[in-house]
Amino acid sequence: YSTFNFLQWYVSEQHEEEALFRGIVDKIKLIGEHGNGLYLADQYIKNIALSRKK
Repeated sequence: YSTFNFLQWYVSEQHEEEALFRGIVDKIKLIGEHGNGLYLADQYIKNIALSRKK
């Protein structure tokens, strides 16, 4: 059963990571690649990274 539990945890983590990354990509597509929008995307990603370290 420990293998099954590990696989459940692993799939759950992968799902979470993919959802996070998809959200980041969607935001970058929405704001574009120029000017202030790119700065805001950078700040958004920085805040995600800082909150995940806690």
